[in-house]
Amino acid sequence: MSWDRLAESEGLDRMSAADVARLVAMQQSDVASLVAAIAERIGRAAEAIEDRLSNGGRIAYAGWGRCGRTAASDAAGLSRRFGVDRAKVVVLAKEPGEACALPDDEDAIARVNSQLRSEDALICVSASGDQPFAIGAARAANFLGVLTTGITTTPNSLLTRDCDFPIVVATGAEVVMGDLAFRSATAIKIALDALTTAAMVRHGCVWSNLPVERNLGSDAWRIVEAACDCSPIEARSAVAATGSAKAAIVMLRLGITADEARQRLGDAGEELRRALDES
Repeated sequence: MSWDRLAESEGLDRMSAADVARLVAMQQSDVASLVAAIAERIGRAAEAIEDRLSNGGRIAYAGWGRCGRTAASDAAGLSRRFGVDRAKVVVLAKEPGEACALPDDEDAIARVNSQLRSEDALICVSASGDQPFAIGAARAANFLGVLTTGITTTPNSLLTRDCDFPIVVATGAEVVMGDLAFRSATAIKIALDALTTAAMVRHGCVWSNLPVERNLGSDAWRIVEAACDCSPIEARSAVAATGSAKAAIVMLRLGITADEARQRLGDAGEELRRALDES
């Protein structure tokens, strides 16, 4: 977040609607590269989150207002996109004006203490880096031993000092001064997507680029067809025989029976790459 003025948008109120739209769009064009520039830091955080998940922990999110909604949306997508058990995801989000007897920071502390455990991983999202709800959540989580990652667009903010893994995307001045709906919001969305996608891929939710843990229902055969380079009929038949896309892939790629495929997958802890003996 920045209170600097953007030179290109001075006189914004005298521009045509088309020029305003063009300027808003153009100002987003380099945001993805800003996130890509800190990929190593995002990757380290993702590996740490995955380690918590692999050892019985859950992934949790904390945010207030727009940032809270962005976090909640990402959390909801984990089950839909990667097949993550909903019981493994916790959302601590608060809306402005939400009725509560406690100040934001105390409310966050109470929620963390009642809902999180030491083995969990918490992602705190705050564009300004000093929103009381996010800061309260991070500090309470640290006290419990929860792994904390903070995503912000403000360098040297409280959140960067209160999290194990601070992720800062310095987006600079906005089209409308101080309005977080532009570059800042885009950066946070991309950084959060990158972080959780990397964590889920490392967690085995994706094989190659196929979402093998995702519940595709009647479309599961499509994953098998792509993984095994087989016909739709063969893919459908394998899914019907084994009961899952992963077991069907093991069956077809290794040329074994449905029972053998299920057994092999179970012996590998349901990890497809291990079941296929791929490094």
